[in-house]
Amino acid sequence: MSKNLTRKGLALGAVVALGSTLFAGTPASAATAISLDTAFGTSGTTQNGVLGEYFTLASSLTGGTSGDKLKFKVEGATAANLVATSRSTVSLTATGAAGSYTAASVAAVDTYAASTIPVVDNNAKVAAVIPVAYVAGQYTQVAFGLGAAVTDTTTLKITPFIDNGVTDNLITAGELTGTPVSITFHKPSTITATPTLSSITTGSAVTAVVALNNGINVEQLRLQANGAPVDASKIGVKFLYNGVAQAETAVRWNTTDKAFQATAENAVTGKIYGATGVVDGTDSVSAGSGTSSSATNITATSALSVSGAQYRATDSAAPGTTTQVVRAGAGTITAEFDVTTVAATKLKSGQKVSFTVVEDGVDSLDAGASVTAGGKTLTNSSTLTRQSITVDVTTDKDGNAALPISYTGLKNNNTLRVFGSYIASGGALTTVPASSTVASGGFLLTGEDSLAVKLVNEDKSGNAAAVSRVAKGGTLSLPFVLVDQFGMTPVGTYRATVTNAGNASITSPIALVDGKMSVSVKDNSTADNNAGYAVTAQIQKLGTNGVTYTDVSGVTESHTVSVGAVTTGSTITLGALGSATPAAASATLKPGNFDILQNKTIQVGTTTIASGSVVTGPTGAAVAGAKVTFSAKGVLFISNNVAGLDSLTVTANENGVLPAIGIMTNTVGKTTITATSGSGSATATITVAAVATGGYSWTITAPTSILPGQTLKVTGVLKDAYGSLVNTLDADSISVVYTGPGYVTTTIAKGTDADGAVSFSVLLGAADSGTATVKFTYGGADLIAADTVVDDVVATASIIIGAAPVTAPAATAAVSGSTGKFYVSATNAAAKKVVVKVAGKFFSSFTGTAAKKTVALKAPKGKHKVTVFVGGKLVTTKTITVK
Repeated sequence: MSKNLTRKGLALGAVVALGSTLFAGTPASAATAISLDTAFGTSGTTQNGVLGEYFTLASSLTGGTSGDKLKFKVEGATAANLVATSRSTVSLTATGAAGSYTAASVAAVDTYAASTIPVVDNNAKVAAVIPVAYVAGQYTQVAFGLGAAVTDTTTLKITPFIDNGVTDNLITAGELTGTPVSITFHKPSTITATPTLSSITTGSAVTAVVALNNGINVEQLRLQANGAPVDASKIGVKFLYNGVAQAETAVRWNTTDKAFQATAENAVTGKIYGATGVVDGTDSVSAGSGTSSSATNITATSALSVSGAQYRATDSAAPGTTTQVVRAGAGTITAEFDVTTVAATKLKSGQKVSFTVVEDGVDSLDAGASVTAGGKTLTNSSTLTRQSITVDVTTDKDGNAALPISYTGLKNNNTLRVFGSYIASGGALTTVPASSTVASGGFLLTGEDSLAVKLVNEDKSGNAAAVSRVAKGGTLSLPFVLVDQFGMTPVGTYRATVTNAGNASITSPIALVDGKMSVSVKDNSTADNNAGYAVTAQIQKLGTNGVTYTDVSGVTESHTVSVGAVTTGSTITLGALGSATPAAASATLKPGNFDILQNKTIQVGTTTIASGSVVTGPTGAAVAGAKVTFSAKGVLFISNNVAGLDSLTVTANENGVLPAIGIMTNTVGKTTITATSGSGSATATITVAAVATGGYSWTITAPTSILPGQTLKVTGVLKDAYGSLVNTLDADSISVVYTGPGYVTTTIAKGTDADGAVSFSVLLGAADSGTATVKFTYGGADLIAADTVVDDVVATASIIIGAAPVTAPAATAAVSGSTGKFYVSATNAAAKKVVVKVAGKFFSSFTGTAAKKTVALKAPKGKHKVTVFVGGKLVTTKTITVK
């Protein structure tokens, strides 16, 4: 297509426009109106096409006569960069949404001819297009395009006019004009072609219907036999047969099926079909059919994983021996795996993978159970066959494919399997986990009843040796939380019998409410006891008879109560810092109490404050059971089985001593960690160096506008996926391109510094104006910014050189009730229509002004819900009372 346009452009460039003959007495046209609309597709004055393809408009005259000098003013490109071809046609029966084209025969009258394109004003990018001579009663069709020299998205504004006054290719006073139409020709690299395979039937042609973004009018992209000047060719599809890509097939508007589509071979039984969209020779988005996908760009993936509060991989702490379990009843889990490697020049994003959820056996789900994913629902609708659902998922920016799966009515020992699949680059159907059959593929998930498995005292979660301090003869409360094997409140009714190994009074048993209880301890000691005594709670569950409670084996917890004077800390002495310069965590920081979160694994710090930190009081004596809070923004603190983000409070043992505190952060630079207890505090400082690779996102700092004569300063900061600054040690890993007026004062660095930044300044002249753009590129996995590989990390910003555009204030409206009427006012609504609705129905309207305008509207007594729209937008809603 681009060659066709180029050749036509060269041919047209060789045409010498006839000099305009200026003379008095040129007959006026009898035409009273000019229409201009798209020849094909939805009617409208704003249209979108593909750079390198023609876009065809159709014009007609009301009352026109043959020989009328119908011409077109074109703004947005010079004459040299315009191409146009035209014809007068009787085959077009209407334009716009109702447009149709009859191509039973293409007569001479329907043959396109090159149009003359005289220069009007090259500096302003204005030209004229002179089509074939107008013929009364026929449509003048003009196909507009841009030559090969134009490589960026470009908009043309096209205005029809009759040059019957002064014949000069200009619109002059008194000459008839029509409503202009704007066409934006989108650069192919900004276009995404997404194919969808139609239902596949053996013996029938396999068809892919393709959707384009950017609002492109796909009806324009058609065959010459169906009204186009040449066959459209920029958009295509590569069909896949059992994962093997075929030669590209052009996608064009099918005038019979009314669809933008391409067809392949007649479907063969057992063959798996797929399709990949193609834009200007570059692969775009893939689509799949049936249980397999067509993401043939995939060469490797991670293992399938299942996650969610209702899922766990069973270990020795949980009942049962099943490998993977989900909580009986209702819940949601997520199946996912990552596309880790793709074919060269392909993106990890936009790849199609499939997930299948299937009964493990022909009757492995309860009759009342249902499993839903991707809008599809699986039930045990037949006890003779295994039921399944398959859902296609498109990978995200990071190559992740995730499918939420919800379920209800799942019973104990119900079983199902979940697995992923894709067609690998070699064409083979690949399942994850690896398996050749559905029967054994994927994760075997077994429903498991909720059972109480752990009683948690949260002080001990942070320090297994933690104690609670009580004055001799005093009282205190000890909180406990009961969880099941999924870290949730167990199903059933529970209580705890509580005993102690000292001289304390405790009311027992204690009922648990929502899995929680608080044990009130009244100390009866006759002497201080720093080592303390244990308070032990044993969980019991109410039996099915509703009367008898029995002990739940192994579900018990003890906590030590230290007896003595209760003091607060005044001094903290921290343990040694393992490393003052730890590496960045390079991971998502995950806080939580992992005694409660039964199905999660706690992270390990990149450095530690060694065990032995001690809290002492005003007299220098250790503070038993002291509460110490560690804090620092962006730091994950880890103690025993608890992790806290930004802060964590840990309880000391009877000697005021703390366990080791793990530390990890993604914050680059110096971070001060503060530990406080009472009036005491202590600090430790860590310094984290920027990471060298893994750039994920840019943050650009630049003004949106700047006045001429000033110095423009621009900074880009590169961070990884976890927020750590990236100091690119490779000198070729960064590219910064500035386009616009002014003088760049220094050579722009090709790498970021220790702060993850690259900066530059531009000295602007006093007369400079326009729009400047800056583009930051990080070279991705190969660390080469200049190769434009698809995994590059790119960000852009635009800066207006000159006064900042003035934004009109938003329109406002108010409503108030009165006697026999109500008032409506609108402000900042100049020349806009203000519509008033009552109870959702039209009531009145008026034209607004820039200043506040108030109208009184008669209305019956009572309360009325009034809504006010200004310029078609809802501005306010209020219920008022009319007396």
